Amino acid sequence: MEIKPGQAKSFIGKPDGKVQVFLLFGNDEGLIREWGNALTRQIVEQPDDPFRFVELDGPALSSDASPLYDEASAMAFGGGQRVVRIRRLGGRIGDSVIDFLGAPVGDARVIMEAPAANKMSAIVKAAIKSTVAAAVPCYHDESRALRDVVAEALRSAGLEADQATADFIATHAGADRALTRREIDKLALYM
Repeated sequence: MEIKPGQAKSFIGKPDGKVQVFLLFGNDEGLIREWGNALTRQIVEQPDDPFRFVELDGPALSSDASPLYDEASAMAFGGGQRVVRIRRLGGRIGDSVIDFLGAPVGDARVIMEAPAANKMSAIVKAAIKSTVAAAVPCYHDESRALRDVVAEALRSAGLEADQATADFIATHAGADRALTRREIDKLALYM
């Protein structure tokens, strides 16, 4: 299923229960990580639990996707749903990884991070066609959305800024979500 850019934030906050595979793609790697972390925390209370959470390396799966199939079908020791998170999918993505989007195995939720993919990529097209996968775009924040990110990050740090200051930060912080948050964290520490 295709998630439109304007729907992405609300979808990540409350994902469709029938979605088993989340494909996070686009040019904002910081946002991809942020939303991957948010999805992981919604499914697994303790992401450091090795029985319920596993991370796989995307480039390694291009030549051999069997670890994806093995981990997705494994059962969690002690019960509960598992999360399989694939980092750095890019370049030549193997057909078996793309096929997984249409017919995932097991009951684990799979979070795929593909920062090099775009809407024309085979993996994104496969996720859009699938009824159990969601293609979630993660693009650099536009000026208005960036101001909202700055305001939210300042509030969470216990700070408040007037409109001119927030605009200045939004203009100079950069478009990558993780970079923007790190710069605001530095500002908060200074204050």
